[in-house]
Amino acid sequence: MPMGEAAQPPLATLAPPQRHVAGSGHVVALTQVAVQSRRGGTIVELVADVGDAVTVGQMLLRLDAPDLRFALRATELARRRAELALAARRLDAADAEALGRRMAALAESGTVNGQSARDAGTAAERSANFVDQAAESLAEAELAVSKARQAIDELTIRAPIAGVVSVRAANLGEMILAQVDARDDALLFTITDPARLAVDIDIAETNVAAVQPGLKGEAILDAYPDRPFAVMVQRVAPVASAERGTLALRLAILDPPVGIRPAMAVRVSLFLDAPTAAGAITSNITGP
Repeated sequence: MPMGEAAQPPLATLAPPQRHVAGSGHVVALTQVAVQSRRGGTIVELVADVGDAVTVGQMLLRLDAPDLRFALRATELARRRAELALAARRLDAADAEALGRRMAALAESGTVNGQSARDAGTAAERSANFVDQAAESLAEAELAVSKARQAIDELTIRAPIAGVVSVRAANLGEMILAQVDARDDALLFTITDPARLAVDIDIAETNVAAVQPGLKGEAILDAYPDRPFAVMVQRVAPVASAERGTLALRLAILDPPVGIRPAMAVRVSLFLDAPTAAGAITSNITGP
């Protein structure tokens, strides 16, 4: 080697090119629930806002519906009437049963004729039937009260899942319609579980033969380019996009970085070879 020339490293020490498939997309929430109300009413208490962490069953807001309160009061009064009617029927039945026993005893002693004793027994049986009917009426009244109370309970809107409030469309003092009467988009809240996220990306459909579930790669959020994280192909769409010439992939997030949120833009490289050392030369970089 001539004097003054720098020694060149052997070509064999250079890392081989790493082939990968590139794609881009967004972070998606796997669990996201739109909250609506089964009952209509006026929002009189609003305790949840965007960004609040909530637990299952936690109160989000409360409605007031006078017609439901009046309906509950009416069913409670009807139940009270049914209770009084049942008590009266039981008294009548007790008297009729006692009379029937006395008439039967008198008939055996010959004091009254047998027909009188039989009539008294029939009256006792009729009174017992009236007790059964009154008991059924009371049961129906109690069921009506339970339904009315359930309607009142449904005026308190609670979180169906644990997560974070990502959308709040409800406003204090606003009158809302019941879910059956409202439009499909008439939601009150959207709750997202930030712990269950995935990545949806598009890749060029020419790369479909190289991609299959289980293939791993690296993703980078546009918001945090210094925080790469590992991903793995979970699902490959069965149909490509004819308009864009792309294929959709669902990727599992293996080690979510701090700060990741749904709808964040992300760029992904799926490794077709075993990962090489940092700074290795890459080749065959393709994308949609």
